[in-house]
Amino acid sequence: MDIVLLVGRIFFAALFIGSAIGHLTKREAMAAYGKQMGLPAADLMVPLTGIQILAGALMVLLGI
Repeated sequence: MDIVLLVGRIFFAALFIGSAIGHLTKREAMAAYGKQMGLPAADLMVPLTGIQILAGALMVLLGI
């Protein structure tokens, strides 16, 4: 049963890692969308949220 839990954590974390990579690599497009939606300081918030998503994914992956 431990292997099932590990595989589940890996797949779950992979979803968030993909999202974090999208935030960090497509920063300009996401910031433009954020500005359009009224997000204050979108140029700053998009990379910060990408880093937060990545940190959370790594915590899930490591079981923290």
